[in-house]
Amino acid sequence: MTNIEQLKEQIDLLDDKVDVLIDRFDSKWFKNYNPLIEKSFNQYSKERNEYCQPHLDELKKLKVEYRLIKPYTLEPIPDYGDVMFLNEFIDNVKNGGLINYDGYGLYIIDNQMTDIEIYPSDVRNNHIREGFDTIVWFNR
Repeated sequence: MTNIEQLKEQIDLLDDKVDVLIDRFDSKWFKNYNPLIEKSFNQYSKERNEYCQPHLDELKKLKVEYRLIKPYTLEPIPDYGDVMFLNEFIDNVKNGGLINYDGYGLYIIDNQMTDIEIYPSDVRNNHIREGFDTIVWFNR
């Protein structure tokens, strides 16, 4: 088994574990949910993420690692995405113009779109895949 296959297997197992934890958390959270007591989505997200630790952080780390090495497939670039040079994307992120909530990008090579995602947090964490100079951005 190759390193990529092992990494993908680790991600799948951890993803399943986190899904179980989220289901468990949701059943407790919503069982005791009282609409008269205001709890925001931010509070829900914060408590859910704390409940799923350290597995959630490990899963995020492994997914970034996988995106940096995974083989890719190519597809035509759809007309509903915004094509931009990677350095433009990086500048937009550094200037606060894009955050993860806004959407995601896919790397482009040879005028074709890959299935390798790139997020604004990848820029902030210096997780940029080498060998690409263009992306297509998809807003939420």
